[in-house]
Amino acid sequence: MTISIEDHNLLAGPKEFALGQNYPNPFSSNTTIKYSVPEPDNISIKVFDVIGREVFKKVERVTFGGTYEFSLDGNNLKGGIYYYQFKSTNYQMTKKCILLK
Repeated sequence: MTISIEDHNLLAGPKEFALGQNYPNPFSSNTTIKYSVPEPDNISIKVFDVIGREVFKKVERVTFGGTYEFSLDGNNLKGGIYYYQFKSTNYQMTKKCILLK
């Protein structure tokens, strides 16, 4: 089997940190959030309500390079606007999602 240069780059993994927009957004019960880590790093993901209270925490002490996703279950949350935050040693990003009830 021959691997082209383009295929090889896809297999190499992400080249930078990234936090994707949740899908679907708005959501009614569950939503999926993707994130990318180019190299092993300490990361944390937290979800906050509109007034800044932490409502969900996913902490991974060390995550190896790659693209990951997790599902956020909104069944025990009230409808409204939420913010999810991804932090690593040298990168931070926050995005908004909407839960419809």
